[in-house]
Amino acid sequence: MTMYTAVVFLAGCILFAGQVNGIVNFCAQNTFTTNNTWLQLNKEASSSEYAIEKGFKGLHCCAKGYRSIEWYKDGKPYPWPSDVSNLILYPESANQTIYTQSVSSSDTGNYTCLLRNDTHVRTHTLHLEVYDKIPDAPKVTYQPKSQEVEQGHSLRLFCEAFVGRVELPDAQNDASWRRPDENGTIEDQPGIHQEKVKREDGLTIGAYLVIDKVTHEDYGDYICRISKPDKYIDMPVNITEKGKH
Repeated sequence: MTMYTAVVFLAGCILFAGQVNGIVNFCAQNTFTTNNTWLQLNKEASSSEYAIEKGFKGLHCCAKGYRSIEWYKDGKPYPWPSDVSNLILYPESANQTIYTQSVSSSDTGNYTCLLRNDTHVRTHTLHLEVYDKIPDAPKVTYQPKSQEVEQGHSLRLFCEAFVGRVELPDAQNDASWRRPDENGTIEDQPGIHQEKVKREDGLTIGAYLVIDKVTHEDYGDYICRISKPDKYIDMPVNITEKGKH
């Protein structure tokens, strides 16, 4: 092995190790704060996923209260032959994650995780789309939902999209929450904060908005904006007071 080959191999190993570390931690971060132990997804679950051909890709089914997880692609149970899917289980994540180091167009399809405990069964399906180049506009992976919330209770909003990498200097992708009747994003203050998140080396980005105790002034419209240097998408939601119509 030449010195150049060794350096390239080592760099590839370091990159892959970083990606694997990311999928190990994914289902342990930003989980719901509820102490309930019944079978449930324990963080917002994407309905669509995107990847660039020959890149790293992981799919997740983050849950609690289960005894077993089974994975299916287009109705076919795991493990899959390579002509069906290159994704494999990552046991260190308690089988909540499947991944491949080099995604291909044949991996496109619907992936379903089936969760079981002694009394209940739950499924979640997401669609994976594989591109040969980064799409021009952001692609939504998780669409935020309008909610009814009682005053004094907490509010958690989340949005996420696949954006790809930015090749331009001094330019970046961004995700943030804002109020349509206010100038700019919502600034952090006591009891209100945003948290920006990313995965898979920043190809997919998102943002949480958390209000610890909702007041009358917090009801109304919110917009999540996910932007690239020349494109953006807005995802609106409405927060209303529970029991008031």
